[in-house]
Amino acid sequence: MTSPWIQYEAYDIKVVNNVIHDTEGAGLGVNGGYNILMAYNTMYRVGSRSHVIEVVFGMRSCDGQPGDPGRERCQQYLDQGGWGTTIVDDGTNAVNIPNKNVFIYNNIVYNPPGFQSQWQHFAIYDSRPNPAGSNAPNPARTDTNLNIRGNVIWNGGSTMPLGIEGHVDACTSSNVTCNETQLRADNAINTTEPQFANPASGDFHPSGTWPASITTYAIPDFVWDIASVPGGETSNAVPTDFEGISRVTTNPPGAYYSGGEVWQVLKISLPLIVR
Repeated sequence: MTSPWIQYEAYDIKVVNNVIHDTEGAGLGVNGGYNILMAYNTMYRVGSRSHVIEVVFGMRSCDGQPGDPGRERCQQYLDQGGWGTTIVDDGTNAVNIPNKNVFIYNNIVYNPPGFQSQWQHFAIYDSRPNPAGSNAPNPARTDTNLNIRGNVIWNGGSTMPLGIEGHVDACTSSNVTCNETQLRADNAINTTEPQFANPASGDFHPSGTWPASITTYAIPDFVWDIASVPGGETSNAVPTDFEGISRVTTNPPGAYYSGGEVWQVLKISLPLIVR
């Protein structure tokens, strides 16, 4: 860790306009982040060993044994208000690092027939306690101002769980920004099957008219409310797509604004205009 960024695991990260494919783990995930945006990404064949998107805890311990060189930094960070511990790690006593302000907007997750996540769509964990003296929130939560909207998810069949069923307090009905009713209403989950130009050869441009049927959402800007850390970039505008094409008039999900044939025209015509 580097002071003053000694509480959350990550601050002010924007993951946008990426193509992510063929992963055993989640296509996208946040483990203890603050003001994290994940938007307009296209994922294909992801999450085979468990789930496709995760919003879970970071874990922080103090490595080594008392007296080891450098281990004094654990206490130094605590003295500065950081989250952590000086207890010797035994594999079960790490401090849980929560999430706050995680926005997951307008992505595509497409697991084609014959490929699916093993258990569920999402991993979003219930709250966990933290020990006294860790400075960390107690309990720690993964779903504080968690927003998941405008995403297209095609993964398994209609019986595939969201992953929050039976939760005690994460994304339950008391959380107005993340709950089962909201997730199903604000995302197209196994209702529209995406079509790509040629995913087997790496062409993930959308094909057909299906993107027009998807409701996407304007992404609100972040608010920076940690006085001890220099403010990051609060604007969440994503004005262009993977290829630098301006996102205008319509707002389709995923990394590509339009089908590949439009990009081919642009690639041919732009040099002619320059000459």
